[in-house]
Amino acid sequence: MIIEALKRLNLVTIVTVFVLVVAGCSPGTQQSPARAEADGWRQAPEALVAGEVMAIAYSGFREGQHPDRGDGAVNPSREEILEDLQILLAHDFKLIRLYDAKENSQTTLELIDEHDLPIKVLLGIGLSLAG
Repeated sequence: MIIEALKRLNLVTIVTVFVLVVAGCSPGTQQSPARAEADGWRQAPEALVAGEVMAIAYSGFREGQHPDRGDGAVNPSREEILEDLQILLAHDFKLIRLYDAKENSQTTLELIDEHDLPIKVLLGIGLSLAG
């Protein structure tokens, strides 16, 4: 069936389709403005959130801890969160995303402020369909 369909097409059509497919698959030479570094893989600082190359989503919950599931949250302690933040900084994570604006996130923000930690935060909001 495919062979019969190809026989019906003329050679010019086949060559044109082939050239377009090959051209569409080639990497090209233009780089986006975000790819300004010499190695071609790093984004320019102005294309990054807060100029940070690495970011991580952070919640801080350990085994046995959890956000509120209807029966109350079991949050990490201030000491545990501070330990986590210091570990993140030791690995050059200076941008974190928090999932909501509840107690765990509030404590994280307070500790960043109290200890003058060089961490920027993307703060999420918790949405619920129950209500």
